[in-house]
Amino acid sequence: MADNPYSSLPDHRFWRKAVTGLPPFAIDPLISTPFKIAREDRVATAGSCFAQEIAHRLQTSGYTYYLAEKPPEGMSAAEALRRNYSMYSCRYGNMYTTAQFRQLVERAYGKYKPSLDYWNRPEDGRFVDPFRPRIEPEGYETVEEMRADREKHLAAVRHMIETMDVFVFTFGHGDLAS
Repeated sequence: MADNPYSSLPDHRFWRKAVTGLPPFAIDPLISTPFKIAREDRVATAGSCFAQEIAHRLQTSGYTYYLAEKPPEGMSAAEALRRNYSMYSCRYGNMYTTAQFRQLVERAYGKYKPSLDYWNRPEDGRFVDPFRPRIEPEGYETVEEMRADREKHLAAVRHMIETMDVFVFTFGHGDLAS
């Protein structure tokens, strides 16, 4: 048979040879990877709750999960979790779109300063960061306390971006009302 432009292509490029001609257990959709994550690579996460699952799996599998914003020294693990530390690489809470992440990066580097600075909760008068409304469960006692925590957070985001090796962002759908 004469050569044609498809003659030299590997089997995985043909449906019949790669899928229909194989038993289900033998199908491997991954031919090659553009990179591999080493156990010592600092892997940072952000995004939906699925990113939390990836972070957990990385940690239990012996990979280096990168925490750029750690809980204060002496805080118990239970309290740190309640106050949203270690859920992601930084204490930003769920993010569902790349636009949210881009805005965070722009805020971290001073390229975007939103006009909305804080929310004041009517039920108890405490202050909340509108970009991280659930981060501090009791809210903040003063606007200054909230701003100081925000600046510490944005510094951690800058540090994460500048020192991570791998970044995992998962998309999601958020129900902000829940």
